[in-house]
Amino acid sequence: MTTLHRIALLGFSAFECETLASCFRLASTREPRYELVQLMLGADFVVADADHPPSVELVLAVERLPETVFVGAEPPEGAVAWLQRPIDPLRVLRELDALASRRMQSTL
Repeated sequence: MTTLHRIALLGFSAFECETLASCFRLASTREPRYELVQLMLGADFVVADADHPPSVELVLAVERLPETVFVGAEPPEGAVAWLQRPIDPLRVLRELDALASRRMQSTL
């Protein structure tokens, strides 16, 4: 059974978004699968620019910290998943896999 998770990107440049989107498309046959969505409201997980204060504030305001992978110089306090720049799409996928695995374990 294929598992599909919806991912929202916050605060990244157009180039960074396209790079991550390309990685998700190339990895479309792996398990679990990820699909980009435009709105955080419809997302299972979020990948956010930790160096973009409005994005960090939004994640905190809507209480999505446990479902967010931050990429940047410093993670916000309480972040569960964080990667430094430069963005490595494969590491982003691994962090998303870890979040997805934790979610599956908590529902068992």
